[in-house]
Amino acid sequence: MDSASKKIIYVQTFGQFVIRIDDYVFDVDSVRSTKICKILAYLLYNHDHAVPHHELIDQFLSDDIDNPYATIKNLVYRMRNILKEYFPDDEIISTSSGSYYISGDYEVRLDANDFEAITRQLRTFNDGPQKTDLYRQLVEIYKGSFLPKQSSEMWIIPLSSYFHTQFISCLKSYIYVLEEQEDYTEMNKMCAYGLQLDYLDEELYYLNITSLVHQGKDVQALSQYHQAVNIIYNELGDRPSDAMNELYRELNKSKQTHIKTINEIQEELMELSVNKGAYLCEYGVFKEIYHVFSKWCSRYGMSIYMAELTVTPKNLKTPEKIDELRSEAMERLKQSMKSNLRQGDIITAFSNSQLLVLLPTCTQETSRMVMERILLKYHTLGKVKNIDVSFTVASVGLNKPTIWKGRN
Repeated sequence: MDSASKKIIYVQTFGQFVIRIDDYVFDVDSVRSTKICKILAYLLYNHDHAVPHHELIDQFLSDDIDNPYATIKNLVYRMRNILKEYFPDDEIISTSSGSYYISGDYEVRLDANDFEAITRQLRTFNDGPQKTDLYRQLVEIYKGSFLPKQSSEMWIIPLSSYFHTQFISCLKSYIYVLEEQEDYTEMNKMCAYGLQLDYLDEELYYLNITSLVHQGKDVQALSQYHQAVNIIYNELGDRPSDAMNELYRELNKSKQTHIKTINEIQEELMELSVNKGAYLCEYGVFKEIYHVFSKWCSRYGMSIYMAELTVTPKNLKTPEKIDELRSEAMERLKQSMKSNLRQGDIITAFSNSQLLVLLPTCTQETSRMVMERILLKYHTLGKVKNIDVSFTVASVGLNKPTIWKGRN
């Protein structure tokens, strides 16, 4: 049949599975039989060729089915009846020589095919209005992950990962274009959409914070920074990048917007000392303080000590249980440290399993004693089962030897 006279089947696979022919719309995800949904998705995605009976059996039936050919035939029969309910004038699925395929009376327009066509075009264009328009089209098409209700299917897993990776990469490129165009509102909107799809992407947090800074929304930017750092520590077990830490420093600089007297400045600085106990700070701040102490030690021949505490799971099989108990142990350690360390001591989380503390007023011996006291307090708060806690004490500065090691 001539392509101009073919009916068009519009298929959405990103975010949800929907079929549209003319004015008729079918939300396939609403069908109770998951196998029927899976087979229909497979046939539509492979609409350019016939799919043999045995291929459907291999993909969707377990080995213990007595009569797999009859089972597939029955599933396709039921599929056709369901399609008839939504598209009464159409015969979409055809059969020939032991294979199933989309009838030649139809042209299938799949959003996933459009996605690939646009990404190919993006690689051929230099920056300009046409490329910006392609980015917008891609955002319009990609409404979420590929066939999300079938995400555990073996044929879908690599495709879902591929489309996600491609989209996030293109979205970041689009966000940088928006920054160059000084369209910071749209930049912020695209960052928010990207984080909705991938909340563990640090670069998207960085770009989102940058978009807020460009708009003069420093308070929101700081809030977003703290949220990002918590996710980096707790979910990824990592530290913020140098770029993220530099952005944090610039944010703090921007808070000084007018000239103050020295007394006003002292009052503001003294606000930090109102809270009793040790100072708990971000790793970027801790790193700057460490550098200052290191220079002091080098210049004046001083000895300042830093301790590192590590929580180590043992005999735990599931990642979820490991994360749960490790997080509980870290919180108890923080409580123990804040109540047993003095003003002037500085604490930070290096990762989701390590804490660091600077002990500027301690000697070599008292540093060890302080760490042992913290572990004792940790035990009194209730030791977390299947978690070991160890500590190491070392002098501040490069190439300094480890002074002491200990564990609970």
